[in-house]
Amino acid sequence: MQEKNHRNLAKIVIIFLGILIPSFIFLGPLKGPIYSATSDTVNLQGKIVRNDAGHEGLNVTDGYPACVVSGSGNDTCDFRVRYYDASSGGNLLLTEVFSNVEIGQYLGVFNISLGSDLSPVAGVYSSFSGLIQGEDDVYVEMGFDPAGSNTYTEVFSRMPLQATAYAVRAKYADTATGATEVPWSGLKDPTEDLTIEHTTRKTLFNWATGTG
Repeated sequence: MQEKNHRNLAKIVIIFLGILIPSFIFLGPLKGPIYSATSDTVNLQGKIVRNDAGHEGLNVTDGYPACVVSGSGNDTCDFRVRYYDASSGGNLLLTEVFSNVEIGQYLGVFNISLGSDLSPVAGVYSSFSGLIQGEDDVYVEMGFDPAGSNTYTEVFSRMPLQATAYAVRAKYADTATGATEVPWSGLKDPTEDLTIEHTTRKTLFNWATGTG
């Protein structure tokens, strides 16, 4: 009898835990394309809302999810960002983890700086800047840990990294030192002065007179 009660209790506990498995929704970008480049990082802003029975779409509150703790700056919510080169399958390019992110104070809204993880887990690339410079198509997969224990039970659909993020790449292009093989013979009819610099020598070509 005691064994039977124990089995029934175990079953109830399992069912109860099943009901309490956190289920939350990532509402996605707050404003159109979710990325805007700043320096070497890219801002990702979104919102987490509840999706448990009877509370669908409501704001997070203290204890729901468990990582939301009363008070300012006390949350233990963790996010994991994986970068892929395809919308499904594909190669894992890089992984970043953002721990103890505060969302309760902002009703579920979070703001993560992609590229700010100082110790990313290498995939094809070992850094965010290297990834941006090396790939034309990047997809972001967001993982959320409602318990705040680095177990990402909620994984959301991949989102393409928008073109604005490639301002990071443009920054490196603007300061590139390796672009030395320029076919000057193909340049003609300039509309402003050109300066050609090589090591210690510099030549100014005056477009108005055609002299240099």
